[in-house]
Amino acid sequence: MVEDWVNQFGYGVIVAAGLGAPAVYATAWLGWRKHWDDHELAVRKDKREKEEAGEYEKKAKKAAEKVDQDVVLRGVAEEARKLEGIWHRSVPSPTWLLGVKTNLAQTVFHTIISLPSQIVSKQLDMVSETTRDTIAGAAGGVAQVLIGQPFDIVKVRLQTSGGSGLAVARNIWLKEGPLAFYKGSLPPLIGISICGSIQFGAFQYFRQLFQNRQSRAGNSKDSLPIWQLFVAGGGAGLANSVISGPVEHIRIRLQTQPSGSGKLYNGPIDCARKIYQQAGIAGIFRGQVATMVREFYGFGAWFASYEVFVSLLTKMDNKSRSELPSWKIAICGGLAGEVNWLLANPFDVIKSRLQSDGFGEGRKYKNTRDAVLKTWKIQGFGGFMEGLGPSLLRALPVSAGIFATVEIVRTIIG
Repeated sequence: MVEDWVNQFGYGVIVAAGLGAPAVYATAWLGWRKHWDDHELAVRKDKREKEEAGEYEKKAKKAAEKVDQDVVLRGVAEEARKLEGIWHRSVPSPTWLLGVKTNLAQTVFHTIISLPSQIVSKQLDMVSETTRDTIAGAAGGVAQVLIGQPFDIVKVRLQTSGGSGLAVARNIWLKEGPLAFYKGSLPPLIGISICGSIQFGAFQYFRQLFQNRQSRAGNSKDSLPIWQLFVAGGGAGLANSVISGPVEHIRIRLQTQPSGSGKLYNGPIDCARKIYQQAGIAGIFRGQVATMVREFYGFGAWFASYEVFVSLLTKMDNKSRSELPSWKIAICGGLAGEVNWLLANPFDVIKSRLQSDGFGEGRKYKNTRDAVLKTWKIQGFGGFMEGLGPSLLRALPVSAGIFATVEIVRTIIG
């Protein structure tokens, strides 16, 4: 508008040079009047549009009460798809993951902007699949704790105190008794059941997003490429880390505290309360960065490798997934567990050291970076492999039990 006024003024000057002052005044007045009228029209138009939008919103609310919910959802989904079509023109540059050009940025970007239409239009289809996997995941979480807790306490003691696995296990048995192998098991029994639900429910959700996207692109293949399975598993791991971080922190505090008169915590609630008193909410979530990195790479590898192993078996045996016997599913799950911990163990070491570290003056590590640097400086590469033996020993039966349980519950639920 300012630019138009300047142009009008310049025009008036030129006219004045030929016609004199009256023409200048007339031109200036006409230009000003025109812009004022335009302004008035714009204000009225804006006011009218707002009034119409308000009336439209009232009518839409009344109509929504009378229209079937599924019809509304389909309408919203259609609008979301239109918006998604516009957003899809913005494509981030390709990224590299573990030395492989994956176009991860494009996929994550497009997955995120696809969420509105995916959530609404596929709600009924996805809920049944995701709910089934959520329930099955909870059952798998219970199996994980019952099978893996004795291995886990040995692993944590190794990562925080050193020594050999057999020596640590023998020391626990002789000094604390056999029940000590299930010390601090209540938080994981509750927490890991929830985590199992999140892991499998979120993986199924993200995988179905990729499958829906693949279908829209005209690709009829049932299986996803391994990198998409990895990203779906990594997304499930990140979702899981919100719960697993604090739960594992409390469990590690309970597992590494002295026994007898030197006992620091009287159970998980007392432990959480005392941590909060000393360090606030940040204390509860100590080691969360290391937890998130571990969960992304670990669960990405876990789910992707399991799906690859199962796919290979179905092709070799010429059977569907549901026709595979439980022992073969267990083998696939056990091998996937080994892949998971080979990749996740270095991050798990850092997480355990941060979460078993003291508070105040007794604190060894300032943050995740400091823990990584000090571990490397003192122990070198071997420091990041602390507890790998018990982790791999634990991963085989635990992961086998988890996937076997999950597949059985899936079949029962249907």
